[in-house]
Amino acid sequence: NGGADRMLEFATLARLYPHARLVFTGGSGSLTRPDLTEAPVARDLFQRIGAPVERILFEDRSRNTYENALFTQDLVHPRHGETWVLITSASHMPRSVGIFRKLGWPVLPDPVAHRTGDDLWDRFGPNLAANLAMLDDVMHEWVGLIAYWIMGRTDSLFPGP
Repeated sequence: NGGADRMLEFATLARLYPHARLVFTGGSGSLTRPDLTEAPVARDLFQRIGAPVERILFEDRSRNTYENALFTQDLVHPRHGETWVLITSASHMPRSVGIFRKLGWPVLPDPVAHRTGDDLWDRFGPNLAANLAMLDDVMHEWVGLIAYWIMGRTDSLFPGP
């Protein structure tokens, strides 16, 4: 899917830090195909690009960001003083960091897939489909931030670094 930069960043850091503990979390958020999880796709990609698959733990039960953090924490049992790097899309990072913090697991954010525009005027131009897709992404994150904050799953409405 469009999240390949997360996996490429993961593989890059795995090579740069050969003694780091590695975990990839990615289940399925699909209501119609919960059997199609992200973890096996990531495993296959990591093998194809030469990432150290034998060092990676894979979490594949999660259905949402909260479960990503919760199930991964249960899998790796992070210890106090360890440094864990969280790789996810820049637009998704605030909610993700807030969830990990709320669970008592401090992480170092490594946002990828930053989105920038050429010109402010282009944002209001005739490209309705692209503008609607961007609005959909923005609304997804804002609704997620508000919902997770109301449910007590994040430590603040808009978690910062």
